[in-house]
Amino acid sequence: MSHWKYDAGVIDRIGNRRTARLYIREWMEAKHLNNKKLAERMERSEGTISKLLAAADPPKPGEKKRATTKVTVEYLAEFANALDVDVAQLFHDPARPTRDELLKGYSTEELTIAVQLIDQTRASTARQSETVVDRTDTTAGERKSESKPTRRAG
Repeated sequence: MSHWKYDAGVIDRIGNRRTARLYIREWMEAKHLNNKKLAERMERSEGTISKLLAAADPPKPGEKKRATTKVTVEYLAEFANALDVDVAQLFHDPARPTRDELLKGYSTEELTIAVQLIDQTRASTARQSETVVDRTDTTAGERKSESKPTRRAG
């Protein structure tokens, strides 16, 4: 079993641009563990595990988060140890391939070409977005000037 130490760079590796989603239940399923077995590994009661899992679950659409228990960094470390994964892996769906798994087997040349294509696509999309905004601004400006009444001197 791995033992987790606090690492300040973990947020950078996970990403902090959007609300983090924990995949603890998915890891439990992948490791063939139920609440009881996980509770035993964590030396916690099943009730505590249930509360922690409820707190870690994302709210359903239209539902407010109602968990009273907070999932702390210490609990994340305990879950990771019990599931024999790194804490960062708890933020990744085990059923989906990682970036490294997706890129495995490609040559450096193939990866370079793929990155160039992605960069070109992004640049093209950005240019198209700017053009749409410019046209919208021009159209709105023309409409504004057309709708202004002219003032007569006199």
